[in-house]
Amino acid sequence: MVEQIEAIDISTLPEEEKARIYKEFNDLLKSGESDYDQLEPYYNARYPGLIKERIQKLYRKNKPFEIAPADDIKADDADDDVDELVHELMNKDWLPKTKEEWAQFHRDDEEWDDEERQTHLLYDPGSREKILYPDCIQKYGRPITVRMYQADQCTAGKLDVETWQQIQDIHKKNKGPNGTKPRRDVDIVIAPKQQVVENIVVDVKAIVQCERRKGDDYFLKLERGVIRNKSYRLVFKKIGRSVLYEYLWANIVREGWIDKPGYPIKESYYNKGYLAYCSSLRELGLACGLDKNTVKISLDEFAEAGIIKLEQIIPQGKAYSQTVAILGEWRAIEQGGSVKISERYYRDEVFLAPPADVPFQFKK
Repeated sequence: MVEQIEAIDISTLPEEEKARIYKEFNDLLKSGESDYDQLEPYYNARYPGLIKERIQKLYRKNKPFEIAPADDIKADDADDDVDELVHELMNKDWLPKTKEEWAQFHRDDEEWDDEERQTHLLYDPGSREKILYPDCIQKYGRPITVRMYQADQCTAGKLDVETWQQIQDIHKKNKGPNGTKPRRDVDIVIAPKQQVVENIVVDVKAIVQCERRKGDDYFLKLERGVIRNKSYRLVFKKIGRSVLYEYLWANIVREGWIDKPGYPIKESYYNKGYLAYCSSLRELGLACGLDKNTVKISLDEFAEAGIIKLEQIIPQGKAYSQTVAILGEWRAIEQGGSVKISERYYRDEVFLAPPADVPFQFKK
């Protein structure tokens, strides 16, 4: 017989008591005796809404970003954001409370961003050239650089008027008295003509042809039998999922990759026969034009279907975990006196039985 948990109306509790209960909940998480999934059902049943309320208060007090419902956002969507925030924070080793802890929280966040983006090239509207992310911070400061990076990932580099003008002013100041006068027209931020196809907006002026790079001659083949499978179409019908999977594949760590300290992806995965890619959910979202929650849900469903395998690593000295997605495996196959690298993907075998002449079988 399941014991009924009596719910307590938290609006009747004084702030001190709510703080004590929340501290008790947080201390249990830190002790490691119970994880969030074990504690959350009881505390939500006993004190409905308490966890969300405390997280909202912490975030609004320190204002790292806005989570309160805006006029143009439905309340349900705001609740989803809070749910994601609660789940993310409760799975951390610690939860910032004091000003000093919040400052450390933001420093860790910035250090993580810098490490992931150190080789990323950004278009500089001031010099009209591509510059590295760290150089952009040195030239324009972190807030402007972050906005440039977000524009590069989400709006094909199209900046808002205020940021564009700030860049022009700083660039002029850096060039000295001979610098060019900042433009006052902002044609570059006027939305280009758009082609609408089945409710998907295609920004035709944002399409840029990339230069061919070393390693681009890999192909992700999709057999006709896979597409004929209705299960495949159901899994990938949601917007963004095909792009997400293809992005994971396009960034698989292979031979020639040099591991960074704390991120032994080649050593731990490729060298052992696995085709894997490591990233944070936030970076995946920015790269694919998706929000972090959508990325997480999609990856979890991919893993549940057996299309990928998911693991978590925490780099040494870091507070945040990174997601490792394993898409398939590779083997060195000897054929006719020569050795050939053969790659296979879990996705293909999940949706279509392999042909008789496959070079190797996955271990069940």
